[in-house]
Amino acid sequence: MRKESLIIFTPFLVLIFLYGYLVEPYSPELVQKTLSYQDLPYSLDNLKIIDLSDFHCRGFTLRERKLVETIEREKPDFVFFTGDFLERDQWLSSCENLIWQIFQKNQNFFGVFGNHDHQINTPIQKLEEDFEERGITILINESQELKFKGNSFYLIGVDDPYLHYDNLKLALKDVKEDKFKILLSHSPAIFLENQKLIQDNTINLILSGHTHGGQVNIPFFTNFFISLWLGGKYTAGLFKENGTFIYVNRGIGTFNLFPVRLNCPPEITLITLKRR
Repeated sequence: MRKESLIIFTPFLVLIFLYGYLVEPYSPELVQKTLSYQDLPYSLDNLKIIDLSDFHCRGFTLRERKLVETIEREKPDFVFFTGDFLERDQWLSSCENLIWQIFQKNQNFFGVFGNHDHQINTPIQKLEEDFEERGITILINESQELKFKGNSFYLIGVDDPYLHYDNLKLALKDVKEDKFKILLSHSPAIFLENQKLIQDNTINLILSGHTHGGQVNIPFFTNFFISLWLGGKYTAGLFKENGTFIYVNRGIGTFNLFPVRLNCPPEITLITLKRR
């Protein structure tokens, strides 16, 4: 009986592995979210954002082509990226190419660094210079006031919280209280560690990644594991805490040592802001 079960299940397990290795990691899903705010300025009504995270670049594959095509098709007002461009120096040129390809489709391209960006041999200052030459604006514990349809909002970016390079207080120092605010942070742990500061400064939306949604999404188990890892419940998807929306993106790429996704496809998020 045991031998018969092995004969039956082995091909099935092989097929699952091949799907998780060869198919799902290269099949990004467009996730659309509409976030409603009572006091959203009229000029920001219907503002569209493509939210991306965790490229973990390893060449320009079908996955990256689909990403660029999606940005071209959806025509967002802004593209935001929440860290982990790459985890090995050998893929730097591929990552620069991806940044350039995205910039060709949308010039309002902003991002922050993640933990893996700090862990490669290339100095972070050189990464910043190289990436900004290709078109993305990197925010390192700072903010920018972005103009949109005669009004403006603040985009705030912190360096990686996982390795404790973040300084939200510094990033907020030039931010005016009466403006709509979006915070980019590689890890959603930024909220757990700065709840009072976020609430006092009325940050309206936090975009993050880092978790990859677990890459292999097993109901209950994956959420439990990531909660133990991060000390919170932010595995993937949309959350709301004290009036602040938090969105955790599953990411585009995978860890180099574990290039598998199951029940957790790469994610391209289209967020639309609405006034209610």
